[in-house]
Amino acid sequence: MSKKSISTVDMPKKEWLSKRDKSIGASEAGAVMGLNPYQTPVDVYLSKIGKGLPVEENLAMWIGSKIEPLLRERFQMETGMKVRKDNKIRVDKKCDFLTTNLDGMVVGEKVPVEFKTMGVWNGDIPDYYFAQIQHQMMVTNKPYIYFAVLVTGYGKQFIIEKYERNDDFISEMRESLIKFWNNNVMRQKPPDPITVTDINNIYKN
Repeated sequence: MSKKSISTVDMPKKEWLSKRDKSIGASEAGAVMGLNPYQTPVDVYLSKIGKGLPVEENLAMWIGSKIEPLLRERFQMETGMKVRKDNKIRVDKKCDFLTTNLDGMVVGEKVPVEFKTMGVWNGDIPDYYFAQIQHQMMVTNKPYIYFAVLVTGYGKQFIIEKYERNDDFISEMRESLIKFWNNNVMRQKPPDPITVTDINNIYKN
């Protein structure tokens, strides 16, 4: 049985990144399952064995971190619900290599809320974001989650969706993540490459 959470209050960012790289976080779940067009299983694998390329904060990442307090405020304005910062690394009860950091918890309902910025919204959550929020519900054992998106393109919108826990998907995802951790990370055996960049990163030496 693992710890339920690790406080990140006053934790230096370098230490937080180090702890993150010792587990599979919610934002990496979609990549492990092959659902993320921007990150592959090989990318996640290399980061877990300490051979990943340094990730420099780009403009989108900077904006995302700076704008989160505004999204929290807007969510509270539109819903009437209060959101508190979580300030924890939450750890799966059975597998301590499955973790998540939440953008916030809704006071009273005690369920997570995830904030995003997207250029467009076509009405469907991207697959890798769906995997992320299901991972968050898996680790926190919550029945649903709020997904709030600031659409920054033409005709700006603030979208709030409520997604229920999907136990069938979570079961499949959990099996994939455990297999990836045990067969690839722990054995330092790279998963099958799916891009030319994957091949170059695995065999660059």
